[in-house]
Amino acid sequence: MSAPSDPVDSKQVLRQAARERRGQLDNEIRLNAAGLIAGAGLKLMQQLGARTIAGYHPISSELDVLPLLNALHEAGYDLALPVTPKKKGPLVFRRWLPSDQLKAARFGILEPLEQSPDVAPDAILIPMLAFNSLGHRLGYGGGYYDMTLCSLRARAKVAAIGVAFDEQEMDALHDEDHDEALDWLLTPSKVRQFRK
Repeated sequence: MSAPSDPVDSKQVLRQAARERRGQLDNEIRLNAAGLIAGAGLKLMQQLGARTIAGYHPISSELDVLPLLNALHEAGYDLALPVTPKKKGPLVFRRWLPSDQLKAARFGILEPLEQSPDVAPDAILIPMLAFNSLGHRLGYGGGYYDMTLCSLRARAKVAAIGVAFDEQEMDALHDEDHDEALDWLLTPSKVRQFRK
């Protein structure tokens, strides 16, 4: 099958293929990955000197970072989860504790309640459909993380840490002008650094 000539169509084809590949991973791989990420992620945060870390509440077949977030909480880190704005724009991060009640919002994503204070994270764990060896990620197409990283990086240093299964690597990804590259990538097999 020839690749679509329209870049938007091409990305949609890649997204569908990546979604299917990730969805086919079995439960044993998923459980092992969550445990391995928890250990490696805690060491990485210690190395980075991060204090406030934004995670995500996994949906669909995303890698489960909740064991990592629980380990970070137990180690005394401040945690946050993203809130998708009603109008297109950067994500907002609200303080979160593992015991906090969450509400279902857009796309079925669980988010902190309105009374949770907004915070500025110095490290962000980012889900994805795929990644390549250069630190580019394929997201879901909304551009929220790209807008968020662009906005945060204009004001302060923030570590963008992709979280994925090793099987999500794809050579066919190409970045566009608005794409924000990852600084680090956490997979079950290794921790990769892309930017200093």
